[in-house]
Amino acid sequence: MKNSKLRVCSFNIRYDNILDFGVRSWKCRRNIVVGLLKYHNMDLIGFQEVLKNQLEYLSDYLDEYDYVGVGREDGIDKGEFVPIFYKKDKFILEKWGTFWLSDTPEVKGSIGWDAACVRITTWAKFTLKDVNNSLLFFNTHFDHFGHKAMLNSAYLLLEKVKNIAKDVPVIIVGDFNNTEDSLVYKILTEKAEKDLRITDSKYVSLNGHYGCSFSFHDFNAAKIIYKLSNSKRNKDKKMKYLIDYIFIKNNIKVINHGILPDNCDGIFPSDHMPVICDLEILSNSPD
Repeated sequence: MKNSKLRVCSFNIRYDNILDFGVRSWKCRRNIVVGLLKYHNMDLIGFQEVLKNQLEYLSDYLDEYDYVGVGREDGIDKGEFVPIFYKKDKFILEKWGTFWLSDTPEVKGSIGWDAACVRITTWAKFTLKDVNNSLLFFNTHFDHFGHKAMLNSAYLLLEKVKNIAKDVPVIIVGDFNNTEDSLVYKILTEKAEKDLRITDSKYVSLNGHYGCSFSFHDFNAAKIIYKLSNSKRNKDKKMKYLIDYIFIKNNIKVINHGILPDNCDGIFPSDHMPVICDLEILSNSPD
């Protein structure tokens, strides 16, 4: 029986907003996004807030990867994608799909409960070429406004993970728009039924956590770091800005966990920092 090691990433790259000027603009940031991912040699990447033109750019310049995903508005190419990029030489794509975070998850473009936006999850099942192990990868982006939508999305995601993955090792990444002290996070990790729960990779990493304690910085990372370093309620302040996670379930060992503060001369690749994990997928297939 063989295990397989891989590096995974969750990265909200910020959509290409016409109101973003200068160092916030996608045109200024896009080469930094690509450079960061190549330098850190990610195997599987879950992106959030990706518009079609950004998807095309990433696909062109990350040519060692292939991807799956659809636009959330029409199930084709309209609106934001939450695509999954995977190394072509490392994975065989077995199947993939999308579901909408709503009470009609198979209906394209359906908006859930009190959500402000249409929200989706992209999932894919892979076989790792070197060891013939199976792996499920889910990438999601929860709503930022609707309280009911956030809670119901958490339960829907857990049910989908259980039904699609069953006992196969599964990685769940995304921008959950909720902090560790939120009810959404607690549903995902402790309040749901035991067989539904998922585990935050940060807290089971053999080598602990590296990097920042927060993931969202709105292009104000230096100010946030200053606030944290001078805050008496440091822990509470940290929680406010941590909304991106990598969760795991079923036979996965976490070696390293990090939130990367990478920038080029003060230019950040996004208003979110990428979250990364080095994982070992424990064998789930015979020799």
